[in-house]
Amino acid sequence: MAQILAKITEGTLESIADAIRLKKGGNDKYTLSEMPAAIQRISTLSSDTSGATATAGDILSGKTAYVKGQKISGTIPSKSTETFEPSISERVIASGQYLSGNQIISPITAANVPSSLKETKTVKSSVTSATTGEEATIQPTNGFLISSVIVQPIRVQDKTLNLAPGDSSSLSPDAGYDALSGVSVTVRSAVVSDLSADLLEQKTVTAPISGNTVVSPTDNSKVLTSVTVNAPDMSAANANADEILSGKTAYVGNQLVTGTFVPSTGTNTSDATATASDILSGKTAYVADGKVTGTLSVIAYYSGADFPADTLGNENDLYFILEGVNITKTLGKCTLSNSANRIGLNESYTTTIIPSENYAVNSVTVTMGGTDITSTAYVSSGNTHTITIPNVTGEITIRVICITTLDDAVGDISENNEIVLSSSLASGNYTLYYEDESNTKLSGWGAIGTITQ
Repeated sequence: MAQILAKITEGTLESIADAIRLKKGGNDKYTLSEMPAAIQRISTLSSDTSGATATAGDILSGKTAYVKGQKISGTIPSKSTETFEPSISERVIASGQYLSGNQIISPITAANVPSSLKETKTVKSSVTSATTGEEATIQPTNGFLISSVIVQPIRVQDKTLNLAPGDSSSLSPDAGYDALSGVSVTVRSAVVSDLSADLLEQKTVTAPISGNTVVSPTDNSKVLTSVTVNAPDMSAANANADEILSGKTAYVGNQLVTGTFVPSTGTNTSDATATASDILSGKTAYVADGKVTGTLSVIAYYSGADFPADTLGNENDLYFILEGVNITKTLGKCTLSNSANRIGLNESYTTTIIPSENYAVNSVTVTMGGTDITSTAYVSSGNTHTITIPNVTGEITIRVICITTLDDAVGDISENNEIVLSSSLASGNYTLYYEDESNTKLSGWGAIGTITQ
């Protein structure tokens, strides 16, 4: 049996034909069965540029080209004219760019030696060669010219050195000093490291799961030299990451594990029954087995004003209902026995009005195609209220107002916020008031407006 996918009007088919004429040019007329072939004959840019091989990196930046039906913007940058000053550093003009102007490297002359090639040398007041002890010559760094020489005084420092018994050490001047002018050495008393091995002790403990542990020597004659703390045994823990709340951590088997479990807050799809063949190709949906990508594709399609026969078409065919109208309902304190919101042209429509408990029909209005047909379509007999349209020719609107039947009620407010007075009230003008209540004490009545019965 062909599948009913959508309902379209003659105006929709005319729009499809106009779209074909816009792409192909001309004023050809098309029947519904001719449209698929006409669409297939429309030439596309992809076929005209299918042989092109350029990429964005082959096209100058700011320029565009079409390749295999796609518009490509070039990415090759342009480099305008630039003058490079003399330097001792290597200058590289990067590849992969278009030189739109000359690249000029200025020569070095006596008049234009840049500051980057000049340097200042700093020496002490007495400069000698480190290897010969003789007077040394100050040379510029390779590629530089000496523009000035700063001679600094030699700064000396006195230092004090504290040593343990049997220790030895070497001294150097601190930063900012050039030499030592004197050294004072103090030998301290014996400390732990000077004790014999029989007085030293090492301990190993296991850390508690929580709280602290105190590690002390065996007796006062011993000195701790090291403490080894073993991690607590948590090998009995067996939780997996997906069993721990996402963003939380826990130690499992002596390893820190970060949870990945996210509680479900979405819609339960366990009762969904659709399969891939029930969903349009390229579309996705979540069903009982998870996310499904549709495979349904249109093989052929048919159209008509009525539902197709079971023998028409094949699997995955489409059937279009060409015409139909909407039924717009405005209901207050009632329902309709016919829940349809759309009906085909030239079909018959009937429904019964069902008031809510303690309510009765007050007024009914029925229009079709913008014309009021209440007098011919609506029939009231006792407690039975029926709307019948033998031949539907246009959009239908139904408006029903029901009011309360309680004996002490003087009126009602419909679901559309309309005020309806009881028919038992005498004719005349009525002023409506509302009662305001604040902190359980009446603060007075306020006028809303006037209504005529």
